[in-house]
Amino acid sequence: MSKINEDLNFVLTNKNFKGETKERLVLIFTANSVQFIKVLNEQFKLKSKDSLEKFIDKKLGPKSTAGHFCKTRIQYALDTSDYYAKKIRDLGKNWKRNQKAISDIFLQRMETDLDLIKRTWVVKKYGDGKDLKTWIVNKSSGSKSGYFLAKMLDNCGRYAEFQKKDSKAGPSKFEKMMM
Repeated sequence: MSKINEDLNFVLTNKNFKGETKERLVLIFTANSVQFIKVLNEQFKLKSKDSLEKFIDKKLGPKSTAGHFCKTRIQYALDTSDYYAKKIRDLGKNWKRNQKAISDIFLQRMETDLDLIKRTWVVKKYGDGKDLKTWIVNKSSGSKSGYFLAKMLDNCGRYAEFQKKDSKAGPSKFEKMMM
């Protein structure tokens, strides 16, 4: 917790982030774990009226490459399924150019949280009233790639069932330490 407090103090007390201070700010978000960022975010919310993302925009600018790294890492850490659902939605705006990137997301997340991404998609209404499978089939114009992605969505719940069985063993030693 002392490292988090040290980094939080650094973030809150520096007025300008240039050179070494900018590098340290980026490293706080890119060199630390998801759990670290979650705890840092909770501590930051207690001391600031802005979110971490808004803070990064104010300090580094909305078009900053360093800011992009920080905000992407924050979004991923705070809500991974929402991060990927938004990414799929944004990539889908130009399906033909981005279908491989969307396929990569499905393949990479299939066994971890594709089922949760699918649920987040519906809850946050990212598909304008369409579930993710319907949206994919429509965007892909019924192509083979759309068919395979739809099949992944049909079957991703099986992996979630395996994870539920594995989680009945209880939290790991690391997870207990971070609670």
